[in-house]
Amino acid sequence: MVIVRRFRTVALAAVVLSAAVTGPAASQPPAIGHTDVFARVPDPGMPEGIAVRDGVVLVSTHNSVSGNANQGPSKIFAYAAGSGERIGELTIQGQKLDRTHGVLALTFDAGRHLYAVDQNPGRVLRIDVPHGVLNAVQTTYATIAELPSCPPGGAPPTAQPCSPTLVDMPTWANYVVFDRSGYGYVSDLQSATIWRVPPGGGTARVWFQDARLDSYFGPNGLAIDPSGTKLYVAMTASFQPTSPGLGIIYTLPLVSSPRAADLHTFFTYPEPGAGPDGLAFGASRKLYVALAGTNQISVLDSNGTEALRFPDAAANAMQEIPYDAPASIAFDGAGSILVTNHSFFTADRNHWAVLRAYVNDTELPGR
Repeated sequence: MVIVRRFRTVALAAVVLSAAVTGPAASQPPAIGHTDVFARVPDPGMPEGIAVRDGVVLVSTHNSVSGNANQGPSKIFAYAAGSGERIGELTIQGQKLDRTHGVLALTFDAGRHLYAVDQNPGRVLRIDVPHGVLNAVQTTYATIAELPSCPPGGAPPTAQPCSPTLVDMPTWANYVVFDRSGYGYVSDLQSATIWRVPPGGGTARVWFQDARLDSYFGPNGLAIDPSGTKLYVAMTASFQPTSPGLGIIYTLPLVSSPRAADLHTFFTYPEPGAGPDGLAFGASRKLYVALAGTNQISVLDSNGTEALRFPDAAANAMQEIPYDAPASIAFDGAGSILVTNHSFFTADRNHWAVLRAYVNDTELPGR
């Protein structure tokens, strides 16, 4: 079923004008990591997904650790990329409001369609956002099935797909990216699974599973490397006895059927609870990682070393709005990253915002 909802219409000229008004002065760039407030996010708050196109920043709302069953539907807010002025909003239709619900990742494909990952029901929505007019049409692009836990070791395998998890937890579709052939890859936070969606959409199929991805906060942010041949996966908090609570960035080759031996560790955060969440590659080929646990941004070089991390705890406490469970990252086109301040654990409405950090980098070309 196609459901039409209209954003508040704004003139295209106003969007273009506001996009030209950048934050810090170009003649005197700020220090790398300098962070300010791009925009505040209203109810239902707890911003998670973010995507930027054509002078517009789109931000989705999720929920906190306490859940939001029996509360209102999620929204996507639109902001002018230059000024941070809120210029419209979209209410998500068809959510199961009696359960915990929310929209996580927002991603554009090469055709400039916007995709939103919905937690309940598990699905990927396609949202058409025409240039400047800001009308939006929602359709279900892909569906994500519930996976029961596989039988314990030694038991006969099930005929239907199952998840290699110790505890039977609900499927929690989290992030989506698209490869050059149009396949979509969707992380499943609690099912130790990465799904694959065929070009054009439809039912997602299990693409990769491994007990190393088992966790209450498992496969989270995704990114495809500059060569277009590898999928980078943020494991937010490992359950493995050799790495309890550690955040890990894994890689997988973009092949039809990856094997267990294909899962490689790119970087492991040394302290428990770092909590890598959203990922984004810059034109520099550096990988930007939102650390939801330590309230920081990590920058990884292509050789698998950490080049930079900001801010430290003291600097963060002094900011107008401190990083509070940063979730997703997008580039603003003017040298900065935009970071959604999810506030997942504190649910502090004063922290519901999009933060802007100067990194002297832009989006990877072709994304």
